[in-house]
This record gives sequence, structure tokens and C-alpha cells, in this order.
Amino acid sequence: MLPLAANYRAIGSLLACAAFIQPAIPGSIDIAKDNTSFQQVAQLNVQESKDPVAKNVLDRQFTEGVGLSDNDKLIWQKVQKSVVVLEENGQASGLAACIDTDGFFIADRSAVKEHFMSAKLPNGQVVSVKWVGIDALSGLVLLQADQLAPNTIPALPVMQNEPTQTTSVLAALISGPTRAELVHGDLVAQVAGMTAAVSMDEVHLIGSTKSLAGTLYFDSSGELAGILGAWLQADSVPSSFQVHPGFGFGGITINRQKAFANPIALGSETYGPQGLVIAYSPSAFLLREVINGFLSPDHTPRHPYFGATCVNASTQNLGVFGALIVKVNANSPAATSGLKKGDVILGLDGSTVDTQVDFVRHILHEEVGQKMEIQFMRDGKLGQIESTIGNLTALPNPSS
Repeated sequence: MLPLAANYRAIGSLLACAAFIQPAIPGSIDIAKDNTSFQQVAQLNVQESKDPVAKNVLDRQFTEGVGLSDNDKLIWQKVQKSVVVLEENGQASGLAACIDTDGFFIADRSAVKEHFMSAKLPNGQVVSVKWVGIDALSGLVLLQADQLAPNTIPALPVMQNEPTQTTSVLAALISGPTRAELVHGDLVAQVAGMTAAVSMDEVHLIGSTKSLAGTLYFDSSGELAGILGAWLQADSVPSSFQVHPGFGFGGITINRQKAFANPIALGSETYGPQGLVIAYSPSAFLLREVINGFLSPDHTPRHPYFGATCVNASTQNLGVFGALIVKVNANSPAATSGLKKGDVILGLDGSTVDTQVDFVRHILHEEVGQKMEIQFMRDGKLGQIESTIGNLTALPNPSS
């Protein structure tokens, strides 16, 4: 129900979604200037892997972090111990991060080409990894290594707090590490076909989309901050880039594709720095949620579900700010609590809800089974009820 404006495609394995974000002005960010060798190495990455010269340069770039600042090299040396390169027929297809010392790894679907693949460990050893499961909401895949002794690879911690402003991060591509910018954190997106919401981050980096599959990125302390799964591709480059401002949020349509379909980066002379890639990842909050589920006994992530579709009440001439309910799903937590179409959500757990985005973001940060206090207005009268957050994953055809 959120307004859509610019029709761009994000190629990757994030499910189709409409992201409602503050529009990023191309050319307005300050990418760190320690990427001098990255462009050359990224170009080498698309050459034939049989070229020994190109392969040696790539191996050195990935292992040593050529072109990074001294501080970034320290971060890379710390996290590299937990990163493996996924390979298909001897060619790198993406990266995976160790999330448990018993040999469990997480990767984006775009990096996982088969249910059984090879993985090159930091010490150069190659092991077999198998597909254990996938989280359909985020596009993240759980892999497990065969015949890998426990504690061989340390598990990566996940970033605990979403940044409130643009933050510099270290991105690890299959061509090697480079500097990137986490521009927007904890954005609200809507999954097409499910009408389910998801929390995601927007990341800007300089490089080729040919080496983006399964890119990992880390904060300044070396914690895993996200895994790229989609990036923008223009269907046709318009004369100007216009994003509907909405309620302080722009609208971008992101369509899921099974293949990369010759992706291109926004970043031509029209859009700012050459090679600027605008990419998306499940947010750190969603990443923690997925990893906790992957490491549970049944390896299944659980996502919060409420079952009410809302629009901004301020646009409906109601004289109030809030989230106006336009649909309540049958047998949902919203329905069970007694909420109806036409009710206006004013607050959740004491926090003010001014827009539909406030409402969705709050639900996304709840836990399955958690009690939630809802302040609402019906026919001009205020009310308060309690509801229990449901499990989106358990639904046969989930919707939010």
C-alpha cells in the first residue's frame, strides 16, 4: 500500500520488494579514497580464471587486502579467518561467513549455485559444503561443511546496533576487500507476492557488479554487518532521476530475478561517480534473526507476523497521524486481538506511530510470541488492546 515511484530493478536474490527510503542523491556520498587498486583488480576478476597472472593478482588482493589503509588491513586480517570462497567448477561464485564453529556458514542465494559446492578455506584447503536450508524472506542460505573439524574456523559476531548515520564499512567481494558506505540502515521494504515486510540496508560502493554476488561487509570492529543480495539496475536510463518523496520516504520497485541478466551499475556520467553501485542487504537486525533461526535445532528462522495492512492516516483526511488499517487477515494476531478495518494505530508498546512505516518497523523488531500493547482510535474514540506476535514462517502463504 506504500506509494511506488521509480521503476528500477535490483538484480540479486533478495525477494521482490518495494523499498521506501529517503532518496539517495547520486554523487553525494564520499567514498573513501583507498580503492586505487580495486578497480584494476575487479577488471581482472572478470577475465578467464585460467589466466595465471590474473589469478595471482586476485589471490594476493583477497589474501593481503592490497590497496587498503593500515586500519582496514587489520580489520581484514581479523575477519578473513572466518570467510570462505564458494566455488563452482573451480571458479569463485561468492563468499560465505562462518556463523558457528561446527562448520555452519551463511551466504546469499546469489552465491550458492548448487546444493553441493566446494569452499576454499582461509588456509587454502578446499572442502565440500552442502545446502542445509534457505530463509525465503531474506534470501540467505545456510551451508554446512563436510569433514571439517570443530573450531577449525572461528565464527563471526554480527553487528549489534544499526548505525543512525552514514557509516564507512569494509566490503569483501570475491575480488577482494574494499571500502564502502552503509548509507541507510533498517529500511522498510515490502516483499512482493507475500505482502510481507522486511528490514534492509542500503550500501554504496565503487566497483563492478560482476563480482558482487554474496558480498560481505563488516563494521570497524570486524563484526558482520550484512550480506549483499541485490543492487539497482535501470531498465532504461531516464533523463532525470525522480523519486516520489511520499512521507519523507522515496519509492523504488525492486524485482527479484533468478539470474543477473547483464546487471549494470548506476553510476554513469548521468548519476555521479563512475562505477557507483547502490546495493541492498538484509539489515543487521534481520541478519541476527536469521542466524539465530539457522542455528536452532530445526535450522528455521522465525519472523514476526501481525496480519494488518496499513496506509498513512494523515493522507485520509482523518485529522490524525497514525497507521490506518485497510485490511485485517483472517485468523491473524491482528484479527484475534479485535482490530478492524478503519482502526487507526496510534502507538505500539508506548511508542508513537505516526506513519505506516513506523508501524511496520516496530512489528519487524518484535519477537515471535512476544506480547504487544496497541494504542488505537476507532470512530473517534481511543482504545488499547494487547496482542501476541505471530510466526510468519509458519504460514503456508505468509503476508504481513
